[in-house]
Amino acid sequence: MAAGSEDKSVNSGAGVHSSGGGAASTVEQGGLCLVGCGWFMVRAHCPALRKLKIRVVSVCSRDPANRRRAMQRLGRVVDEYTTLDQALVSSSASVFVVSLPRVVALDAVAACLAAGKRVVSEKPAAWSLAEIERAIELPRERWRVLENWGFKRGVRRVAELLDGSEYRM
Repeated sequence: MAAGSEDKSVNSGAGVHSSGGGAASTVEQGGLCLVGCGWFMVRAHCPALRKLKIRVVSVCSRDPANRRRAMQRLGRVVDEYTTLDQALVSSSASVFVVSLPRVVALDAVAACLAAGKRVVSEKPAAWSLAEIERAIELPRERWRVLENWGFKRGVRRVAELLDGSEYRM
């Protein structure tokens, strides 16, 4: 979620909602839980979420220093969890933003979806044929993979020309 992108992809719904409702209504229901507080989450997502005033209610990371850095970038203290299981049970968040290394990311996405949460995850969604087959079986109506290309005017226009309809995520 890079702040200041040409088409405001974060603000226009880069995955913080499903087709059933707007980003604001979904986030207002329970807020976000940030899963994985590594470099990209802290440097890109946290400042963008702060700038857009999107409600973050919790962070989840094994490393306490990373959790503190994320909260500094968010500009506020939120609930902290050291494991995803703890966060899924205790966080009031309705949307989980997963930014983890690829070897564990799909497992985290699947766990969040199994717990009934909406999920936004980093690209790529899968790295192998087996992961792709597994990802296809997950409930996509509650899961979005972050990618800004789908919100670029040129990409939307090409999609409209190809199928004769308006581009929808």
